[in-house]
Amino acid sequence: MFINIFDGDARDFFYNNVEEHMNFDEMDEVMMYVYGSDARRIQVLRTLEQLHFQSFIASSEITCEADGLTKLTAYINKLTPQCQPDFRSEAHKTKYLRDALVSCSRARSPIENIVSMNYSYNQCITALHEKIQSQIVFDEGEARMYDEK
Repeated sequence: MFINIFDGDARDFFYNNVEEHMNFDEMDEVMMYVYGSDARRIQVLRTLEQLHFQSFIASSEITCEADGLTKLTAYINKLTPQCQPDFRSEAHKTKYLRDALVSCSRARSPIENIVSMNYSYNQCITALHEKIQSQIVFDEGEARMYDEK
């Protein structure tokens, strides 16, 4: 299993737990003990399964839903390879995204289409971005109508 030690939590763990005198095999053993363990993989899977879009954008201090969707998909793409192999497929990534967006009213139509149209992960992301953009344009047009009155 590949662990990116140059970014995020893995980097911090590496710097705090690997010592200068260790050879490569010893460093690998330390990293695999934490990041390659079944417990870690299950923890990552639970994190993906419990994602909620509104909570995610609030905790990331994002105000634009389009930016939030971009960050959410990047987060899913970052965590998915850390899951057990059986939970890394495109279908699973689509499920994590769909489940995270269930409460988002603007995403409802594309989410319904995922089930009926059998969208791929990338098609789902595209449909969601289009839906959010069209809603923003609609909201701006509606606001202009009220301003003109």
